[in-house]
Amino acid sequence: MITIRIQTAEYLGGNDYFGDYWVIKIDANGIKQWDKTYGGDAPERLTEMIATHDGGYLVGGSSSSGISGNKSQANRGGELYGDYWVVKINATGEKVWDKTLGGTEDDGLTTLLVTQDGNYLLGGTSNSEANGDKSEPSLDISPTIRGDFWIVKVKGETTSNSSWDLRHGGSGTDNLTSVIKTRDGGYLSGGYTSSGESGDKSQSSQGKNDYWIVKSDENGKKLWDKRYGGSNEDYLNRITSTKDGGYLLAGSSLSGKSGDKNEVSRGDRDYWIVKIDKQGNKEWDRSYGGSGYDELKKVLQLSTGEYILAGYSNSPVSGDKSQASQGGTDYWLVKISSGGEKLWDQRYGGKQEEELAGIVQTAAGGFLLGGSSWSGKSGNKTEVSRGKSDFWLVAVDKEGKQLWDRTYGGTGEDEAYSVGKSGSTYFLAGQSDSPAGLDKTRDPQGGLDYWLLKVTSTGEKVWDKRYGGNKDEELRTSIPTQDGGYLLAGKSFSNKSGNKRQDSQGSSDYWIVKADKDGQYEWSKTFGGSGAEELRAVIQTQEGGFLLGGKSDSGVSGDRTQPSQGGTDYWLVMVAPEKTSIIAERETTWIPEPRVEAKLNSLTAYPNPFSGSVNIRFTLPKTQDASLKVYDSQGKKITTLFQGEVKAAQTYTCKWQAGAQAAGIYILRLQTNEASSHQKVMLSR
Repeated sequence: MITIRIQTAEYLGGNDYFGDYWVIKIDANGIKQWDKTYGGDAPERLTEMIATHDGGYLVGGSSSSGISGNKSQANRGGELYGDYWVVKINATGEKVWDKTLGGTEDDGLTTLLVTQDGNYLLGGTSNSEANGDKSEPSLDISPTIRGDFWIVKVKGETTSNSSWDLRHGGSGTDNLTSVIKTRDGGYLSGGYTSSGESGDKSQSSQGKNDYWIVKSDENGKKLWDKRYGGSNEDYLNRITSTKDGGYLLAGSSLSGKSGDKNEVSRGDRDYWIVKIDKQGNKEWDRSYGGSGYDELKKVLQLSTGEYILAGYSNSPVSGDKSQASQGGTDYWLVKISSGGEKLWDQRYGGKQEEELAGIVQTAAGGFLLGGSSWSGKSGNKTEVSRGKSDFWLVAVDKEGKQLWDRTYGGTGEDEAYSVGKSGSTYFLAGQSDSPAGLDKTRDPQGGLDYWLLKVTSTGEKVWDKRYGGNKDEELRTSIPTQDGGYLLAGKSFSNKSGNKRQDSQGSSDYWIVKADKDGQYEWSKTFGGSGAEELRAVIQTQEGGFLLGGKSDSGVSGDRTQPSQGGTDYWLVMVAPEKTSIIAERETTWIPEPRVEAKLNSLTAYPNPFSGSVNIRFTLPKTQDASLKVYDSQGKKITTLFQGEVKAAQTYTCKWQAGAQAAGIYILRLQTNEASSHQKVMLSR
């Protein structure tokens, strides 16, 4: 076997020819077996090619191309030679991965070596100072002749878990919250932005934050973008494909009638939907809300063409809200016609706070609503609180009538961010810092972990699993996968520890976890740059890979191949399908004691809000040990007000002197061995 390398294309002067890398494989008789071309949108110069331990080849030279063709990473700055560019190919010439390395001046690779440990040494000449991938300044002191030897060692395996990554942003702050596959094979990404006309944003801002969508092709390359907004704050949370080939954009708005918003504000903020065609042209918009706070999180289009809008609200009977709040915020459903006319609305909640995160349609045509609850048994909530906050699942029929509800949690903080359907069962996913006990079967790995529960069609728990590292992991979404398993996605602050198999790239990274049909851990992947990333959306591709969407403030670093446009940018990462079968990791499971549905009498606090001190009163139905503690809004314990035995049916009173504590929300938690109750109080200054 003989391999030959040839450069083709245009003559640039001197003795150098530039074009694409071109590799030909011939047999011992000189008969061609295959040939392959590798390049981008600017000149490449191939200088070296070596065989690798796995039977493939490493092809190397210099390139000044940006992300295009076979080149997956941005040009670092050189205009003539550009950067070192190496392409790993397999035995049949198919590209496995590529890597660009360089500074802001010209860097020319001349040689490649395979090291004993299976990695690669790249050698050549660099004119760059300490910038980009170059860690040391130039040593050349000549004013007329420049260039140093530059040696780089790279890993032998793929340098990234991703097939490609792309950012979209303007000069301000851009926050991606949703991404969907489009009928033409591309993607539509959406969220909200404070950017004016700049970078990838082609229209000026309407207000402080606008809805912003970016249409891209199958490789993430932007085709067009559109913004929609009023004169104030508008937050897009969800994009849904509609039956007519267009899209419905759903979120919340603080704007009055202005810009793209055609209806007046109902209160603090309203549900706001914008109907657009497949090219992003607005067709109509509608607002729904009461006089308080209404946050739209999800939307479903039904087979009839009608829509279900799902979120949460603290509005009283007013505007479009036909039922009073049960306490703080409640789950709030609004059904509308295909043209946006309201058909009915329903609210569900307890006496404290409920925040809806997801909705799925059931086989009977009703709906399962999933989210978080801080309430005890009250209002529509039929079970006691487990801890500070719990997962709360509510089943309703097609007209919104409540059928049943279930509460799941441990003694700590459990917040659900996703609900989904897998076969004939359902799952809820979120984050938890609860120790083992009640509905939680395993202790946390560190701080917050991802927490996944599988439940039957009637809400009975089947199993639960937790995944995490030694710090905090914050889940934001989850999906069922093609093989019957689950993918959980969010952000991680942990280095390699627990279920986290890669170190952090920066302050926080995208983190995805693949589990099998029984929730057993299969693999996880980390993606990030030197700054902060937060993953908000994920979809599985037809080929079995995953597209991840979120926000990033990193520059070119780690897995980020393009510079930041401003504050945070939309960041899309395509994850290639796994090519080898995975054996799930089995772990022993702690079997909890049967749940005791103990009831605690109301925990009350007055005055609320308060400025200096607050009085607390509680009663228990039987004699038992109890504690009363104060936590801040982040779950940090501030103080213990009571610890000891409480006599049955006796009223106990305590006082909390807030002292120098900062103004804000605090949580009072009354805890026994069987149950807990909590109360939010507001300290004002």
